[in-house]
Amino acid sequence: MDTNGTSWLAWPDQIVDVMCKLVLCVTSAAMFAILLANVFLRYLFGTSLEWAAELPELLFPWFVMSGVVLATSHNAHIYIGFVTDRTYGAMRVCLALLRSALIVSTYAVLAWVTLDLLPIVADERTPILGVPGSLTYFCLLLGFALIGLKEITLLVRALHGVPTPHEKVAYE
Repeated sequence: MDTNGTSWLAWPDQIVDVMCKLVLCVTSAAMFAILLANVFLRYLFGTSLEWAAELPELLFPWFVMSGVVLATSHNAHIYIGFVTDRTYGAMRVCLALLRSALIVSTYAVLAWVTLDLLPIVADERTPILGVPGSLTYFCLLLGFALIGLKEITLLVRALHGVPTPHEKVAYE
C-alpha cells in the first residue's frame, strides 16, 4: 500500500485496460483472419464468404472504442497536459478538475443520446447475419461510460496528488 492510501485507484484502470487490450487483440485477429480467408477463397476458388463483409463491420467499432479507452488510460485522449504540466499546486488541481468535468459531462451527454438511440437501431438488422444495429451502438455506450470512469480516476488521482502511471511530471 502506498503512503497516502490511493493504491485502490489502480484497480479500475488495470481491469479496464486488460479488457480493452483483450478486445483489441480478439477483434483485430478476427478481422484479419476473416478478410484473409475471404481473399484466399476469392482468388483460389472464385467464391467468397457471404458474411465476410458484415462481421468486420460489426467488430470494427469494438476495436476502435477499445483503443479510445486505452488512449484515455495513457492520458493521450483529449490530452491537454501541455497546460497542466506547466502549472503546480492548486492551479494544477483546478485545471485537472475543469478538464475532468468537461470530459465527463461531454461523454455523459454522448452516452445519454446513445442510450436513447438503442431502441431505434435495435430494429435495424444486418442483411446476412441478422445482427441488430444496437450491438455497435452498445459498444459506443460502453466506451463512453468507460472513458468517464477513467477520467474520474484521473481526477481522483489529481485531487490526491498522485500522478498517473504515464505522467512525466508528478503533482506537487
